Amino acid sequence: MNHNSNLWKILNLFWIILVFVPFFNGLGFIYAGWRVNETKWIDEGIIYMIPFIILSFTIFNNYVVYLTLIFLLIGIIRALMIIKPFLIKLEEKEDNEKSIQYTSDMKTVYENKDIIDSMDINNVSIEDLRRSGLFDNYKIEQIIKFRKEGYIFKSLDDLAQKLHLTNSEIDELRRYIKINQKISNSRKLDI
Repeated sequence: MNHNSNLWKILNLFWIILVFVPFFNGLGFIYAGWRVNETKWIDEGIIYMIPFIILSFTIFNNYVVYLTLIFLLIGIIRALMIIKPFLIKLEEKEDNEKSIQYTSDMKTVYENKDIIDSMDINNVSIEDLRRSGLFDNYKIEQIIKFRKEGYIFKSLDDLAQKLHLTNSEIDELRRYIKINQKISNSRKLDI
């Protein structure tokens, strides 16, 4: 989902609702801090839970009501202040997770380097294409579909356009993919 879309923001800011609930407004901060690994927001959430903790061990009185209202008001103001930093940190965290996944995928590529060194996208067998780790299953299925239709990839840019590859994917593939427009007999048998 696009990080700039309003839907992404709304889905990831649902914790704000908890901030408006007296006695439990700290749970919103605890969740937000946990979600983006920000311990000071978790600590803040615990502090905002103090009226609930006091109420759990004492009898309900006016001091608890005042304390609850003060912490509720401060919590609402503070929650509005951390919306933007929360979204930025969440976007960075999700991008890091994608990067880690990409790095893991590239580890597979390096482990299968002997397959990749001579990979011609128009002639490589489907098994070698799968073992290479260069493409996910969806892109492999697209390559198979184009091959069955008799399409011959003319260049890496042509491949990138047909598979809707990003610039970083193209740069990574440039090292491993060569394009030979001449079809070998093994490809005909492969399909």
